[in-house]
Amino acid sequence: SEAWVKYWDKQLPFLHNHNWVDTRFEFSFLPADGGHIFPHPDVAKKVITTVVFFPFEWDIEWGGGFSVHEHKTDPRGDFKKLGNGLTKWEDINDIYTAEFLPNRSVTMRRTQYSLHSVKPIKGPKDKYRTSLTINIIGSKK
Repeated sequence: SEAWVKYWDKQLPFLHNHNWVDTRFEFSFLPADGGHIFPHPDVAKKVITTVVFFPFEWDIEWGGGFSVHEHKTDPRGDFKKLGNGLTKWEDINDIYTAEFLPNRSVTMRRTQYSLHSVKPIKGPKDKYRTSLTINIIGSKK
């Protein structure tokens, strides 16, 4: 909604330097038995990403958090051309992981080196990591 975009515009002053194009919503349903999202920086048109967790019947020990990483050999490299799966787990250091807790949300500013992921989850086959991802799409003014 326009109110949501205005809220983040007030919270994150760098957004004043961007033109808004769109807001996209993605529902994620990863299996608790090995589900993951490889480290990636997102495409350049994404300005910020917010992930809202909905852990129905979830044990925090299984993992499933939103992890932020730094590349081991090129921490400020330009990874914008690398897609999901082209940065390997062994090439990154963990900076922070927001644990998969009920109704938690995590917001990240997209840069060419903002590597993030969901590490392989270690839970039962009949459970799923569910979340809503909201992307603000735009371009610099």
